[in-house]
Amino acid sequence: MRRSVVAVLLLLPLMACSPTVFIPSLLHPGPADFQRNNAMQFDPYPPNDLGPEIDGGRPREFQKPANEVIRARQQETIAPWRPAPLY
Repeated sequence: MRRSVVAVLLLLPLMACSPTVFIPSLLHPGPADFQRNNAMQFDPYPPNDLGPEIDGGRPREFQKPANEVIRARQQETIAPWRPAPLY
């Protein structure tokens, strides 16, 4: 009984994880094309409409930030049975 309660308490935070977050594979991150596509999907720099523009601080692949529509679509859920985040 006590073990099952401890197991439930340890597994409970996993149920609250967002479906848009996946566990990284540090030992084998995948082929180069897969890594490149994952890195290009998300812009690591803040958008210009949220703060001051970064002059010369962006690499050439990120010179033009994603527009608001594309940023909003990044918040869509991966799993259709779970709702999208509300932020």
